[in-house]
Amino acid sequence: MSNSEFCQLDVLEENGEFLLVLEEVRDSWINRNISYDIQEVCRNAREDFERFYQSMPSVPEEYEDAREKAAYVNWSSIVNKLGLLKRDAMFMSKNWMCNVWSWDHCFNALALAYHNPKEAWNQFMIMFDHQSETGRIPDSINDSIIIDNYCKPPIHGWTLRRLKKIMKLDMEQLEEAYEKLSRWTLWWLNYRDQDGDGLCEYTHGNDSGWDNSTPFRMLPPVTLPDLAAFLIIQMEELSVLAEQTGRRADSVLWKERSESMLSRMQEKLFDGGRPKALQTVTGKEVENNSLLLYLPVVLGKKLPEEIRGYLTEQLKSDKFLTEFGLATESPSSELYEADGYWRGPIWAPSTMLLADGLWECGEEDFVRDITHRFCKAVQQSGCAENFDALTGAGLRDRAYTWTASVMLVMAHEYLG
Repeated sequence: MSNSEFCQLDVLEENGEFLLVLEEVRDSWINRNISYDIQEVCRNAREDFERFYQSMPSVPEEYEDAREKAAYVNWSSIVNKLGLLKRDAMFMSKNWMCNVWSWDHCFNALALAYHNPKEAWNQFMIMFDHQSETGRIPDSINDSIIIDNYCKPPIHGWTLRRLKKIMKLDMEQLEEAYEKLSRWTLWWLNYRDQDGDGLCEYTHGNDSGWDNSTPFRMLPPVTLPDLAAFLIIQMEELSVLAEQTGRRADSVLWKERSESMLSRMQEKLFDGGRPKALQTVTGKEVENNSLLLYLPVVLGKKLPEEIRGYLTEQLKSDKFLTEFGLATESPSSELYEADGYWRGPIWAPSTMLLADGLWECGEEDFVRDITHRFCKAVQQSGCAENFDALTGAGLRDRAYTWTASVMLVMAHEYLG
């Protein structure tokens, strides 16, 4: 239907009423002469949604309306396994982002983990069903298409760490996680360290998930501290997994790699606590006012006090903080755009990653504050893909699942 310029429906009226049934057909339609009771169909759908809604993380009463809307966005985006989808999946949206992207799915897995652990694990692992021989995972998938032209940042170790705090994993899951995550991490180490300096780089803005953000205003590849931070956490988590699965030598190796990258990141990508973006080939600093460079706060107290203090101070200032949360480009920047995708609007994933690190740094009050601000945007404008940083208006796709999931998890964890 998405490619049709014109569609005509013929219906047969009976006593002034008609029942119209739309069926999705993979091959050829067969008239099965099924009789539908519209009241029963609606009742079953309501009951199914109510079960799902009640399984979502609890939130303070003031955000219960937002919780119900978030639950509906997520519930309505779940599809059965079919074709290239080897597991039941939650799409990013049923509007037009009808795919699973390889970092979006992590946040949805977290929202499911509290009371739907099987579904959460499937959502977390679904991209790894199409992992390449080299260890790379696709950019996105749906039932009929795999997109490989980009990738997304390796936040999967961070996600697994959070999942383990919410749900219990058995040995089979630990083994699966170790095998998949180790190959994914080695792909970055083997294929994304062009200059051999011990730090990986992004070859395109899309690979970072922050497609058009200002650190990519110069010709990539670009070496950024957020990528190092994600890999440090992922290798640290692999060290834990290796120990849990009896791979003691691997555990030591991953720990050494993690510590080495942490040291290299501090040495090359920070200057007096200030994070830097470097054009990989020339070594030139890319001037920018992007929130992306502050994501290393996700490392929490693993960061030296000087770096931790600088990042926290800037995040708490009016450089990024607005009425509705943390803008992805400073509103004072000449490159700020109200609807500039990653050049201004507030996004769910950046909010949650920063909140997690700030909480680990002991900034509980500030995390509660930005959680309230983000929930206010959702309460006001729904689960939009992103939000105008100054007005809170919803932008782009207006019913996006990672926004719903982040609101649910953050309100539950930080305000519950």
